[in-house]
Amino acid sequence: MNADKEPVTVLLLEDAELDVILARRAVERALPHAVIAHAQDGADAWEFLTERRQLQGVSCRGKLALAVLDIRVPKVTGLELLARIRQDSHFHSTKAIVMSTSDDDRDISEAHRCGADAYLVKHIDASEFVRTLATLVKEHCRMSEFRKGLLFGVPSFA
Repeated sequence: MNADKEPVTVLLLEDAELDVILARRAVERALPHAVIAHAQDGADAWEFLTERRQLQGVSCRGKLALAVLDIRVPKVTGLELLARIRQDSHFHSTKAIVMSTSDDDRDISEAHRCGADAYLVKHIDASEFVRTLATLVKEHCRMSEFRKGLLFGVPSFA
């Protein structure tokens, strides 16, 4: 398979149906060969990451290129999940983009403290949301770095 077309696994944690559609569109635009696994709550997402569950037929197998996480989801929050991801050596190179309707500085600071590479305030305008998320995905997840396994050693904040 051509290296530029090798699939990468992306976890999308989002419970709002419209935001799922928009976030999928953004990720697919930025990473056309991504395999997107969607979870509506953090507990299901963690089971996927620890290989106890498949999402839409996708297995994690310890390889996760990107996590796009909504902060406020049922059972285990996006930030709690991110903290778990950052503590697990299997995911040391996983990039994380946190999304929320909140623009509260405390939420943004907490996301970065938990290890977010970027924080996106969800926009009312759907096309702007898709465009902004796609740009963040491209900035943080360059295909050449997926292939090399580098994935940016130091987090940068958008």
